[in-house]
Amino acid sequence: MTEHDRDVFYKTWSGCYDVLGMAQKKPSEYGMSICFESLKKYPLLDVQRALGAHLRESQFPPKPADIISRLEGSVEEQSTIAWQFVLRCAAKHGYTTSLRFPDPAIVYAIERMGGWQAICSITTDVLPFREQDFARHFAVAKRNDVGWDVVPPYCIGWGERTRRRDGYELQPGTIVDAKTGEFLEDYEALGSGTAEEKELSALTSGIVKRVG
Repeated sequence: MTEHDRDVFYKTWSGCYDVLGMAQKKPSEYGMSICFESLKKYPLLDVQRALGAHLRESQFPPKPADIISRLEGSVEEQSTIAWQFVLRCAAKHGYTTSLRFPDPAIVYAIERMGGWQAICSITTDVLPFREQDFARHFAVAKRNDVGWDVVPPYCIGWGERTRRRDGYELQPGTIVDAKTGEFLEDYEALGSGTAEEKELSALTSGIVKRVG
């Protein structure tokens, strides 16, 4: 959503209380502002649909967590989908490739498990146990709202790691977008490209700030 959607969002959110017969318990403008900021990354139409589904199934006022759960699924569901995505990337790209994943929670879990090369080296016999490890770290990242300020901007592959070790600079087109499979320029791999994120490009995949 954008700032242009704020008034419509307020009316929609407030309307839920009218439907539930709880008009006298509507949140304050400040409260609705908090809800808006919590859901701002989602399209307005998706939020409205999720609110409609909530009203069809619940007699209680909506909370941002209710809407996020409907839009993204539970943390457990997200973790399962993310793990399968990681395994597909490992099979397709291998441990030599540096990958930019779309969710910092994925990167957090990978780093906690030893980095991208460690993920690609997992054997079939321990796969279920590593999935449990991933799910645990992924859940920690989601609960603590881990962002790109906490994890490296991408997972460094063995190829880039050896070039760094030997003193070679990172070349454009080295990093792959895990979602699209396309090669990225260095600055494009750093999300919004803020100064802080660009500084993170010098980090190795073994460095992750402690959370919790």
